[in-house]
Formats: sequence, C-alpha cells, structure tokens
Amino acid sequence: MKVNLREWLLMVATPAVALIALAPTSHGQPAPQSSGAVPMKAMRLMAPATAVTIKAKAAALPATQGSKSKSKSKREDAPKATELSAELRELMEQALLQGETADATALLHAVQIEYGEAKLLTKALTEILETEIKAAEEFKVELDVPFEGSAPNGITSHTAEKATYSKRCQNAWWIAGSIERRIGNFKEAEGHFKQLVEANSSLRARFEFASLLDARGREATARKAYKALLEQLQAPRDENSPPIDPTHAVLLDKIRLRLAFFSKEKGDKLGTALVEFTVDRDDAMKRRAAIVLGLLGAPKQALKLYVVDKSVKGKMRSTSIFRQEARMTEWAIQADDAENAQWHGWRAAMTAKLGRDRNYAMTLLVESYRMDDKIGDLIARFREAQDAGELTHEARSVWVELLREEGRIDEAIALFDSAGN
Repeated sequence: MKVNLREWLLMVATPAVALIALAPTSHGQPAPQSSGAVPMKAMRLMAPATAVTIKAKAAALPATQGSKSKSKSKREDAPKATELSAELRELMEQALLQGETADATALLHAVQIEYGEAKLLTKALTEILETEIKAAEEFKVELDVPFEGSAPNGITSHTAEKATYSKRCQNAWWIAGSIERRIGNFKEAEGHFKQLVEANSSLRARFEFASLLDARGREATARKAYKALLEQLQAPRDENSPPIDPTHAVLLDKIRLRLAFFSKEKGDKLGTALVEFTVDRDDAMKRRAAIVLGLLGAPKQALKLYVVDKSVKGKMRSTSIFRQEARMTEWAIQADDAENAQWHGWRAAMTAKLGRDRNYAMTLLVESYRMDDKIGDLIARFREAQDAGELTHEARSVWVELLREEGRIDEAIALFDSAGN
C-alpha cells in the first residue's frame, strides 16, 4: 500500500507530541526527567505550536515537490522556439544596419545565452539573404564589363546584366560570415564572404575571405589572395586619392605577417621574412615573433630578435626573467652558439629563485660550457661568484662535481668540507 507523506505527517503530528509528553511509564508514573529535560508543563504548552509547525512543513513539502515536477514537465513539454525573440531580432537588425562595424561576437553571445546555440540566428540571416538576393536577381542592370584576356576584333568590353545587391544584403553577408566563422563553420563563412567580395570588393571582406582560405589549409589560393590585397593597399597614392582608413594599416600588418609565415625559406635563411617584418616593431611583437621562430626551427633568428621583458614587478620578476633567459640559452645551444649560451645560461642561473629552476639552469649552464670545452672557465666563474657571495647551493654542488670530473679531487674535497662547515 502506498503511503502519502503529506497525509501521514498531518495525521500523526499533533498526537505524537501530546502522547510523548503525557505518556506514563510502565508503572503508571510520569516519565522521569533528566537535568536537561523540558518540564512536563512546558512540553504540554509547546505541543500545539510544534504541531502547527510540522503541519506547515508537511503542507509545504509536497507543494514544493509538485511545483518542481510541474515546472520540469513544462520545460520538457514546451515546444522549442522556432525563431528569434523580438529583443534578439532587434539586436540582429541593429547589426545589419552597422555592417562591418557591428559587434558580431556580442550578437552571437546574446543568442547563445538565450537558446544555447546559434541555429535560430543563422536561420534568420539565411532567410534575409534569400529574400534580398531574390530581389536583386529580379532587377538586374546592364553594365559594360571588360573582356578578360585578349579582346576579339579590338572590342574591349561587352554589355552584361548584373545584379545590384542592397546594402542590407551586403551587411547580412558580413554578419552571417562572421557568425559562421565564430561557431567553426569555415566553409559556410567562406561562401558568405566570397559573395560579399564579388558584390562590393570590400578590403576587409577580401581579408576575411583570404584568412578563411588560409584557415582551411588552401595555402596557394590564400597566398594569392593576400598578395593581391597587399598590392592594392600599397598602391601609389596621389592628391585625388581618398583619405587613408586607419583600419587599412592594421590589415597591412596582418597580411605581411601571414605572408611571412608562408615563406618557403630554408637553412640559414629560415625565418628571415618574419625577422624583417618585426625588426621595426615594438618589443612585445619581437618576443612573439621570436617564439614562433623558435618553434619553426630557426633558433638563431629567434635569439637575434628576442628582447627580455623586464616589466614584471613583484615576487614573480626573477622567475619571469629566469624563464626568458633559459629559453634564450636553449636557442643558443640549438644554434651552436656557445658564447651566447654561456651568457644567457649564467643569467638564468643567477635569477632563478626556485630550487627546480636553479637545477635546470645549472644543467643548461654546464651544457653551454661543454660546447667549446671550457669547463675550467666555469669552475673559475663559480669561484668568483663564491667570493662575491652569489653562489647558490645548487651551483656549489655542480662545482664539486666538475672538480671531480676534472680530476681535481683535493679541491673538490676541500670545497665539500667548507660547504659542510
């Protein structure tokens, strides 16, 4: 038999307290009370209030459970939205008015927060594009189009019908392409930007199209698109040329950087294009480019370009410098540059604060001095550091081991004993 929790609590709540308070012992005497017990009279007075409280909780418990179940069932049974809400559609319309300056990321996030995905947004944009494209195709205009290649019989152009797409349509391509790119649909994004480029040849749209070709691994086509765009941005200007758009300078930098990565240099020339691109840039750009060069297998170029960042303040300053010096030591060792390896290796050892960092720095330092068989010079340098009070425990241990390696046993024993004292 199923028991209803609410009914059971309501039935037993009142008598339970009364019976406990008034129940006699097995000998017919009132129940004994301990020193901490509530007096019998007080228990009788509490009984009605306690019963009311239990009743309230009993009444509330099933109601709460029921409301949760109902709300859950409502969510499960409620039909999924088939189109954007009025508020989100208004946001989309604002983005369509702004075009290339719209914050597509903010629009996407708003939709994802509401629905958990972007399907309704891409669906709405697709519907707008279908409507606008259909309208443009119905009202084509005749234009003189130049012949590609050699013109027949000296004719340089011919008349052709061409659709003129509205500003709303062009902006929809931009927003749709931006949204598709952000959710990882590169193929769909490429299609939108390709149509936008064919419609208005926007420089930013051309860059987005080229970068999508790049992202999809179509290197040859991407390089061709980047170069064509670079030529247009670097075209000679005269007094009749329109004012320079500040965003074009940013595009120019991005294009040059991507073309530098496309460089097919090998051997000693590997990374030259990237070095040339960053040589007149700020130190932060040089550091980023140097790390890329190191990953590409051009440690010599990376070492030449890298500038240690000393801007970190506080406790992490020494650790930050150690990491950078250690990185440069590694590059110097890879580039077979013993002199630079020894220079940066010593600086890494002197700036390391953590025991594990000092041990690693010692490993790099010893390796750098082995490159040109100058372990004796390192031993002498350890002695100078000891005299200056700069020698660490890890450095002293390595010093002892190097003395033993060189056969200078007496010096090693003396140094070990002095360390113990």
